[in-house]
Amino acid sequence: MGYAGTKFKTELLSHTPPHDDRIKELSAWCLTFCKSGLAPTYEGGSYGNLSFRTKSGDEAFIITAAKSGLGESNTEDRFVQVWNIDLEKRIVYASGIRNPSSESMLHYSIYKARRDIQAIFHGHCKQISLQAPLIGIPETHKEEPYGTTNLIEQVMKILGDNKIVEMKNHGFLSLGKTMEEAGLLALHCQRACKEHNIILSSLLELRYRCPHWLYEKTSLVLQQAHLFQKHPLHPPLPEEASSFRANQQEPQPPRCQDLL
Repeated sequence: MGYAGTKFKTELLSHTPPHDDRIKELSAWCLTFCKSGLAPTYEGGSYGNLSFRTKSGDEAFIITAAKSGLGESNTEDRFVQVWNIDLEKRIVYASGIRNPSSESMLHYSIYKARRDIQAIFHGHCKQISLQAPLIGIPETHKEEPYGTTNLIEQVMKILGDNKIVEMKNHGFLSLGKTMEEAGLLALHCQRACKEHNIILSSLLELRYRCPHWLYEKTSLVLQQAHLFQKHPLHPPLPEEASSFRANQQEPQPPRCQDLL
């Protein structure tokens, strides 16, 4: 992840920071994202951006400023009011002291396409990135540079009515009708991915150390419980181990007469 600044021109209609009581809630979620590892830091900022729609039915929104450390003191000057965006000319019309987040065009496009969405939280989480395909989170088919219209196009292809999507090698987008919904969804997915990874690790341990019949039975139970799916990423058994375990038979319960 390398940050090289915004990739659009910002026209500040005023240099006054936005005033909205909901900024306090957004600030709290910025801090939560930072503490939970959903917005890793870099020198001078955090990998992630959060926003909320300021008026239902309108594309205007308040978003974290560019190069903003989400774990820092999130006063009003660290947020920017975006009024409108010309995607073709890549011009963002905003009010505030700083430039809006580099993903402002993406947030704008989602708000425009999804009238039901009132909050968009973008973060980066290794667990979600690795496990997303395994737990059913849609992922863009192609990696695109951050802050570009190409990335927007990739997201729009898979967005549909989904509330969480993974951008290939560029983190996740969590959407909600409220900030709480968007934030809790991200935290839930992070926890689910961690739990899935534990289950997967345990299953792989079984695969190498237990008889073939036990592994197959265990994986079947997990599949039926929707906790595990066979996936190409699962490493195959070494040939010699595979043939050895395949020859092992499932133990049969003792006959009654054998117990006498």
